[in-house]
Amino acid sequence: MPISRLVLIRAESTAAAVDNALKTKVKAVKSKSRIVRFAARAFATLGFIVVIAGVVVVGFFIYDATTYSSLGADADIPVSELALNPRRGGPKNLPIAEYYLSDDDCEDSKDTKHKPKLVILGTGWASVALLKQLNAGDYHVTVISPENHFLFTPMLPSATVGTLELRSLVEPIRRIVMRVRGHFLKASAVDVEFSEKLVEVSSVGPTGEDQRFYVPYDKLVVGVGSQTNPHGVKGLENCHFLKNIADAGNIRNKIIKNLEIACLPTTSDSERRRLLSFVVSGGGPTGVEFAAELYDMLNEDLCKYYPRLLRNEISVHVIQSRGHILNTYDEALSKYAEARFAHDGLDIQTNARVKEVRPDKILFSQKDETGQIVTKELPHGFCLWSTGVAQTDFSQLLAKKLGDAQMNRHALETDTHLRLSGTPLGDVYCVGDCSTVQNNVSDHIMTFLRTLAWEKGKDPEEMKITFADWRGVAKRVKSRFPQASDHLRRLDKLFEAYDKDKSGTLDFSELNELLKQIDSKLTSLPATAQRANQQGVYLGHKFNKLAHAAPGMAINDMADGDIDEAVYKAFEYHHMGSLAYIGNGAIFDINGYNFGGGLFAAYLWRGAYFAQSVSMRTRVLLAMDWGKRTLFGRGETPSPAHIFARQMNANSTCNAYGIVFQNGGSYFINTLSQANFTCVTQFEGCNNDTASIMLVNDQTSDQYLCSDVPTVPDDFNRMSTCPIMKSKMSSGMWSILALGNNANGNPFAWQRDFTLTCAPQQTTTVYGTITQTVSSTPLTSIISTSTVNYTSTVANSVTITDPGATTVLTATPAEVTSTTTSTKTFPFTRWTPRLMTVTKTHTASCTVPPRPRYPDPVCRILPTTNPMPAVWKKARPDFPVNVAHMQKRFENHGRAAQPVPKPHHTHPKRDADTPTITVTASDAHVATTTIVAPTSTLVSTSFVSDTSYVTLPPATVRAPEQMTTVTGPAETDFITEMAYTRVYATKTFTLTWTWSATTTPAASVTACQRAGGHFGDGWGW
Repeated sequence: MPISRLVLIRAESTAAAVDNALKTKVKAVKSKSRIVRFAARAFATLGFIVVIAGVVVVGFFIYDATTYSSLGADADIPVSELALNPRRGGPKNLPIAEYYLSDDDCEDSKDTKHKPKLVILGTGWASVALLKQLNAGDYHVTVISPENHFLFTPMLPSATVGTLELRSLVEPIRRIVMRVRGHFLKASAVDVEFSEKLVEVSSVGPTGEDQRFYVPYDKLVVGVGSQTNPHGVKGLENCHFLKNIADAGNIRNKIIKNLEIACLPTTSDSERRRLLSFVVSGGGPTGVEFAAELYDMLNEDLCKYYPRLLRNEISVHVIQSRGHILNTYDEALSKYAEARFAHDGLDIQTNARVKEVRPDKILFSQKDETGQIVTKELPHGFCLWSTGVAQTDFSQLLAKKLGDAQMNRHALETDTHLRLSGTPLGDVYCVGDCSTVQNNVSDHIMTFLRTLAWEKGKDPEEMKITFADWRGVAKRVKSRFPQASDHLRRLDKLFEAYDKDKSGTLDFSELNELLKQIDSKLTSLPATAQRANQQGVYLGHKFNKLAHAAPGMAINDMADGDIDEAVYKAFEYHHMGSLAYIGNGAIFDINGYNFGGGLFAAYLWRGAYFAQSVSMRTRVLLAMDWGKRTLFGRGETPSPAHIFARQMNANSTCNAYGIVFQNGGSYFINTLSQANFTCVTQFEGCNNDTASIMLVNDQTSDQYLCSDVPTVPDDFNRMSTCPIMKSKMSSGMWSILALGNNANGNPFAWQRDFTLTCAPQQTTTVYGTITQTVSSTPLTSIISTSTVNYTSTVANSVTITDPGATTVLTATPAEVTSTTTSTKTFPFTRWTPRLMTVTKTHTASCTVPPRPRYPDPVCRILPTTNPMPAVWKKARPDFPVNVAHMQKRFENHGRAAQPVPKPHHTHPKRDADTPTITVTASDAHVATTTIVAPTSTLVSTSFVSDTSYVTLPPATVRAPEQMTTVTGPAETDFITEMAYTRVYATKTFTLTWTWSATTTPAASVTACQRAGGHFGDGWGW
């Protein structure tokens, strides 16, 4: 190869190498620049996010600052005089609430003051839906209910196990009423005066007394709901129900309580299995969803906090009276739910009916494989009763008052415009679970035919209806009864099927039979939140129309004065589907489309109910609760109803009340008794915890640590025993301290001081004389003059023989004599006095002192006795009690002031102990006197003789008669029975005797003491 060629190749390779190096360097620079740009963008994005978050936080605090107000009360507030002092009237002359305190709060309220009065009873789904649809300012709205909140009932099973908090399911009703400028009264409706348009309302007064007043209305909406149906089963007091927020709290508390008791070492195996047996009576949506939620909690959270043994002994049972659970759903979904429960280990008892619920077991009957009905029993530690609904007392009162217009035993009947049957047209409406829509299409046949007959000039009962006429009738039926539309789709087939004579027309009887067939296919609307919500929305739209259409409505536009039908269509229920939670899964039955699944379906179930929540507040709380369950679980602490009540009332505090002994009292102690000193305390508003009770001798400053007592439930007598016998106690000033951590709340320290007189008790005999008048009414019989008459007329025949001549013969019959003798026996009662038996009964009464008006004052004595279990809980047995820490807690928390020892000079000086004390019994004695007065009977015989004479008339015989028979009068009887008189005599005796009784209350003192009571006027212990 030429040298020049080699030089050229080398030069080219060198250039290529340089070029490659430059390219590599450029790529490195570009790669580095990309990293730099990415980092810069990342930091910029992060900075933007931080800035946005900071702006949001700052904005939140700025908004939070605007929510605090320091403005004082207005100087002058206009209030109607009738709002402060209502006039009285009505059938019972009660106050009539025509105006309210807030009627003049603002201009908008003043505008509605003179609008038609719309009164709504209840705060359920229908009432809230009505309030949300109602135009503000059209009506003067008043909502009356004993509950001041709306409850999201479909999620109640989730609240029973802690998946959701109770407050997440409630929305204050005043927030909803405020939108329509309405008023809310926390009271209960007890009666309605339809003629005077007055609702009688009952409320609780300031001192707990029942207060009654009237609320007038122009339109009344009854939405009082329903109550659980007992189905006549005995022992339902041993069951829990799930209807309101308190029920959910009580159920959660009961479940946790059973789990805690099952963990105790003193609980036997059989008792543990009973406590952990949870029974649900009712396989409807509520019962199934509760069973599913309960299983989720026990399966997911139990093993984290409780012994694993409990998981193996827990059982959940569902008792269903039908062949499947969720029997109103598609059968495939019911079977899917049953298979899911069987896989999870839940026991399903179908075709079973509960007979009785006992405290420890439930009895039910069930068909076995041979078809025989056998009785079975299940032990239970918890039973939920969820088997349908029944009328409330108020609904039953209205049904009875309306008479024949209300024939349904399960709900109040309304027409298709939701107007309560039997009331004036357009005055009273009824919605929700307390109502049912009448499906009596055939009863309105004359209404459907009247217009058609008038057009043709014929009698409705005699006219023939062609197919064209039938189409017009069907249109009116659909308008009046929308639920019948599904059964009137093929009018030609219906017409052909009921034209029996194939005449091409329908007569009155054929049309009536057709409409009755449609009646039989119509079913009652379900008692669900979905139906109640649709009824509330319907009434809201109708009332909006009525408010603006009524003033200009022409009379010709209304049929029979029915303004409702003139301005708005009849109510038509649209079933949107059913869904149910079945344990980390859900099933859906929506207009024929059925499906079920696991977590994805469960998320859809949550989303559906999340969207139905009534406010953004409840939606946020629901989302937070679901997130909290994911991060931290459901929790293992109970949520009693009274704790929830305190969450709604931030001013609630934990108080102690001395029952035995009370603050400032003076009492006697029997030093002959060898029993230990005891005291009784009640707690109110405290968390679920224990309290330490301490007895302090103010003379010697000795402190005695008594037994701990639980602080829940409220207002329950708790007796504590102290380590000092009554024989060792001395007279003077004593104090009792109640100390506790109050669970996670503020600690408490309360003190009550009292005076004791300690001395031997002397038993004395009491003598007394009682004079008593005893009245006896012995029965004495005296026989008066008596007669018996017996008259007899005997037939007598005389035979005359003709001698053959033609002469006239006269024959006179002989006189007949009849004598009758009768014998009568009469009882004669004699009274013989005997010795009297006297029974005397003496009853010793145990008196339980009432709770004092004011709670115990703040503790002023520093407790020094160790240990104090309720105040300081030790992690290790050998770890010393930190008294300083406990003292610091009392200094920094609670209402207790700085605890300091009580100075000795404040103790009052007393005389020496009294050696004896005399107890005099002054109780009333009841004496029962019994007088035995047997009777004896004497027989009195009376003989009565009566002789009667009968003279027959003469007989004439003429020839040539051979023989003639003359017959006297027919036989007759006349009897007069004996008459006698009884005389009653009253005798009075005066008895005098002397009785003696020895007062020895020691035999009954223990039982009385446990109840927190005492005998007589002294304490005598």
